[in-house]
Amino acid sequence: MRKLTFHACLVGVTLCSSLPASAGENWAGSYAANGNCYCADSVGREIDSRIVPTPVGGQSVAQICERVGKGPELQKVNGKFNFTVYPDAQCGHGPALSVLDKNDSCLGTQGVAGEDCSGIGPKWDLKAAYAKPLTSVASASQSQFEDNKVTGQSRYIAPPVGSVAFISEGSDDAQKTPVAKIVQARVASTPIQPLAPATPEQLRERQLVQMEAARERARLKAYGSTEISDASESDSDLDIILTEEQKIARAEAEAEAAQAAELAAASAAKANEKAVAETTETIAQSGVASTPADLSAPISALKLPAGVRASSRDFDYVEGLPVNFDFGGAGMSVSASTSSRDLLHFNLNAVAAESYQEASIGAGVYLTPASADRFTVLLNGGIEYGKLEFANAAVSADLEDTGAFFGLSSRLTINHKFELQGGLRFSSLFEGDAAVTGAAFYHLTRNLDLTTKAEVGDNDMLGFGIRYYY
Repeated sequence: MRKLTFHACLVGVTLCSSLPASAGENWAGSYAANGNCYCADSVGREIDSRIVPTPVGGQSVAQICERVGKGPELQKVNGKFNFTVYPDAQCGHGPALSVLDKNDSCLGTQGVAGEDCSGIGPKWDLKAAYAKPLTSVASASQSQFEDNKVTGQSRYIAPPVGSVAFISEGSDDAQKTPVAKIVQARVASTPIQPLAPATPEQLRERQLVQMEAARERARLKAYGSTEISDASESDSDLDIILTEEQKIARAEAEAEAAQAAELAAASAAKANEKAVAETTETIAQSGVASTPADLSAPISALKLPAGVRASSRDFDYVEGLPVNFDFGGAGMSVSASTSSRDLLHFNLNAVAAESYQEASIGAGVYLTPASADRFTVLLNGGIEYGKLEFANAAVSADLEDTGAFFGLSSRLTINHKFELQGGLRFSSLFEGDAAVTGAAFYHLTRNLDLTTKAEVGDNDMLGFGIRYYY
């Protein structure tokens, strides 16, 4: 008799262990079945209340689980689940309490102890879930509410087993139970656990998620709400629901940033137009031609940079400078010049020193190579008159003469401030005189120069003065 009883108990235990068990009492998260992802039970209030973008706008995880539905029944047979289960709300895609590694090959399991690993699973089929009529979803939600409304049991948070005696709605006890007891039963069935304080990294992650969710809402508003958002990405989840004041403040900040960007773009465009106009004007005034691509290095070095004053080609000026001669003493020199057709120039010159006077009138041509516009060549000639009165203890002279002169010189622009000139000059006055000439110019303004001139020959000369370009 004892042997028979032992065998019966053994068979009973074996049969009981092979019976399927409800997953709702053993797993909280999600599971993958038939290529879709379904919610198994609540992951916790913090996850259930998170807002995720959907085709109809932001929805909580709890609302999405209602839409998606439970799917096939999740069972545990012989210590293993009949489908792959995941600890988060969407089969490895989040949201979850901690950051998930989507490359982890053991995100999902079938064994209770973590065996039979699987990688990331499918996502929620939001398009199909939100394509269902609202009436069917409402009736399903109403049915679940009627099943749990007396006990306070949540569709997503299972109450502790044995913590409260459930009261059926249709029973006489339900009609006679005071409201206070019903409230007490609900509170007892869903104890609130204090939430651990968030770390700085978690707060930063929540802020990033909140900003991304705001950008997603703006994108949906701009391109239409019919577009399906990828709700499975963890950075698209919203941890904190924005208040109306926060939304208004964010919209005002975005509007101010857009206005500032428009003003900056307009200012940059205006500055660019001004720079282009100034460059065009400089090129037009200087007559700069395009530099051929095959210019040699020495010729390229003589190319005038854009924006540098090209006064070496400017022959419209007046100048005056104190001078000193070896024979004639100190005096004053004045001259004036004008140009025509960017080719010809005409000049007048007069010198009055202690014992020497000179006056001349002349004309010439000048040429500036297009490929070396730092450099200008001048060829000029004319008629001049000179008078020299000289007397000392040993020698005295009173000479007057009229003759011709001609010269060849060049002017070179060094930079935007300095310019040099040098050449050779021959005059037939007083039996003829060949001289080397030189000059330097410092540009004080675009129209005013400081200048120095020198001449080395039979009668050396040195002077310092100013030149004004009109």
